[in-house]
Amino acid sequence: MRNLEAKHKSILFICCSILLLGLFMIYRPTEISPRFAKERFWAEKAFAPSVYDIVFTGDSRTYRAISPNEIKKAFSDTIKVLNFGFSAAGLNNSFINASINKFSPQSKNKILVLGVTPFSLTKEAQSNDHLVQESKRTTMDKFDRLYIGKYLSVFEPTTLSFFIKRLSGNKNGYYETFNKDGWIGSAKTPSDTMEAYYSYKKRFSESIIESTVLDSLFATTKQLQKEGIHVFAYRPPTTKVLRTLEDSIMKFDQKAFIKNFEQAGGTWIDIPDSMYFYAYDGSHLDQKSAILLSDFLGKKIKQYSK
Repeated sequence: MRNLEAKHKSILFICCSILLLGLFMIYRPTEISPRFAKERFWAEKAFAPSVYDIVFTGDSRTYRAISPNEIKKAFSDTIKVLNFGFSAAGLNNSFINASINKFSPQSKNKILVLGVTPFSLTKEAQSNDHLVQESKRTTMDKFDRLYIGKYLSVFEPTTLSFFIKRLSGNKNGYYETFNKDGWIGSAKTPSDTMEAYYSYKKRFSESIIESTVLDSLFATTKQLQKEGIHVFAYRPPTTKVLRTLEDSIMKFDQKAFIKNFEQAGGTWIDIPDSMYFYAYDGSHLDQKSAILLSDFLGKKIKQYSK
């Protein structure tokens, strides 16, 4: 009799545990930067097929600020646009070659858009560690990230502290929405528009723009134009204080850059100072500003590429 009661208690315990686990999985707070979605996002970007007509390339200010879906609105429904930005990207030949490899061989109007930041022109950025890391995934790792991870999202890792924080109504955190077209919609609560200023001032105090990087970029632009690839460039907007700091510590002469870039056949797009963009950390645009910028660039690219 005692064995039967113990057995019933064990079964009841298991059933209650399964029920509680199920309720937790269903009603638990959504992760603000889900691991499996992030891993799949970068794998899909690094191994994106060669089917695109327009490719945006650059660093985190590109992949957090350019929505290909908004760019497409200025063109026909059949145009394909990819955001090929990676963290701390350097605009050298290897990175640009990886970008243009995403063009469709059948595309009759290939457009490459460079998001030019002062750091992307420094020696430090030219190793392109993030792109290299994602491109060298093993076959099994690649398979897991592309095909298995999406089925594991229900088991997204979390912590008890995060669970309690969300239940208490605390919404603080770094929010990321991973889109298949290469854009990460971002926001941060609470925001601090001076955050990047202090970190950049410390980290990049010795990062100087390399003349060899500039010369190579202009030569590549000239060659791509000859090959029928229209090359555009713009400077991703940030706060004025950070922009001034970057120009100062990295010795970036934007007027000289534009002159040489246009002499090489490229088309520079000026972002009017009158446009308001919100950088939640002083460097990266929030989702609303990213959509505004993308809409503006899409229309300008359409206008200049006729």
